[in-house]
Amino acid sequence: MLDVYTKLRQRLEEFAIPCVPGKGIIGFLRIIFTEQEAKMLSKFKLFNISLTVEQFAHENGYSPRLVQEVFYNLAKRNLIRYEKKSGTDYFSIRPLVVGIYEAFFSTWREQNPDTLVPAAKAIEEYFKNTFYKAVSNSKSPWARIIPSLGAIEATFTENHEYYNIEDIKITIVDNIRRIGAIFKYGVRDLAKKVSSGRVSEAIYSIKYNGLTIAKKIIFSVISKNRDGKFSLRKKKRADNQKIIRINEKIPTILKIHPYEVIWHYLEQAVTISVAPCSCRKSHRYFDEACGESQKSECKFPVEDTCLHLRYDDQVINELNLQGGHIISKEEALNILNRCEKSGLVHASFNSSEKIEFICNCCPCCCGILGTMTRYHQKYRAFIESNFQPVHQIHQCIKCGNCRQICPVHAISQNADGFPIIDHEICIGCGVCVTNCLKKALLLIKTKNNRPAIDAIESLVRFANQKVE
Repeated sequence: MLDVYTKLRQRLEEFAIPCVPGKGIIGFLRIIFTEQEAKMLSKFKLFNISLTVEQFAHENGYSPRLVQEVFYNLAKRNLIRYEKKSGTDYFSIRPLVVGIYEAFFSTWREQNPDTLVPAAKAIEEYFKNTFYKAVSNSKSPWARIIPSLGAIEATFTENHEYYNIEDIKITIVDNIRRIGAIFKYGVRDLAKKVSSGRVSEAIYSIKYNGLTIAKKIIFSVISKNRDGKFSLRKKKRADNQKIIRINEKIPTILKIHPYEVIWHYLEQAVTISVAPCSCRKSHRYFDEACGESQKSECKFPVEDTCLHLRYDDQVINELNLQGGHIISKEEALNILNRCEKSGLVHASFNSSEKIEFICNCCPCCCGILGTMTRYHQKYRAFIESNFQPVHQIHQCIKCGNCRQICPVHAISQNADGFPIIDHEICIGCGVCVTNCLKKALLLIKTKNNRPAIDAIESLVRFANQKVE
């Protein structure tokens, strides 16, 4: 019979970003979860269904008191997903990434200190040998680069054009495409369950996901009026267009969308919290385990770098703070500016609506950016931004700052000392523009790649377009 940690690993493999078998992963799970915790988490039949303590206890034959004790302890350590809806607490299993791994190291103060170093060693072994392939083997990346705030602002003030920030229009076709992608993923997951003999789980999945998908299809094409009547849903109108006029003498108009401007998400968010970077924290403990022989050269900040955003009526409290603390929007902007100046890159889900996190990634430790810089994957974990830096030679003083700070080494210099940008490598982060001493670099929009509507569609696209 399989032990509880293998069963938990198999459950985590069902996520769009799967926890695949590999060296180090069972050791990591064994270190951070007790046997009882692992056994309970492996009992979740569906990764996307949230249950109350009473519901989980009833479905799996546990006493509510035991489930409550285990779940709230896991929630305190952020190793189970916790949310409050209409005054009731709900719990669901987290994926390995983005989820358990990040939560464990970002909430390191809540963990047993004796587990931090061995856990970092085990997970690094897993990432290095196996997981990087699973997280970056799709033609539709699950994460994306968001341009530097400073670079966008520099372009506004120096490019002498009109910039029209235009709201994205989500149409019926967009929603049907989203539901189709979810349905395809659900069918494949059902086939996997049936082929492996887990027929009861397949039936359970149909019972819940069938209703969920049906509702999503219905409400993506119809809407309810104030009088209670239903009608065909219309396109979202771009009523809140924001025009930023830089030079009224030049009539050029360049349209950019809110999802391309990072402050858009800060404006939308009701609550923002900041936490330590789990990737750099993990690597600090890995350095401690390996000593000087394998010590990384990362010099980037760890504390107060990763932002978590909540919208509408989402509740954030001590059980889902990810080891951080609540901050104001002004403080969030200051953090983003500080990270950009240090050379960190903004990344989040490859989606346009209500992103839950903004990571500030380094090329040496980061699980998103590092899959390209460390492993040179054909299919990246992320997609580059729609922008590219353009060099203005007449303003350049040949200081070399852009070349030194570029996180992906896309900038070299010619015989005369001027920078040369390799746009095949460039990810459009804008860090070079933000840190250009004489504003000799501008960030110009060159593509119009549109992300998924939300994180669910982003992850489903990733799973549906995996390559061998």
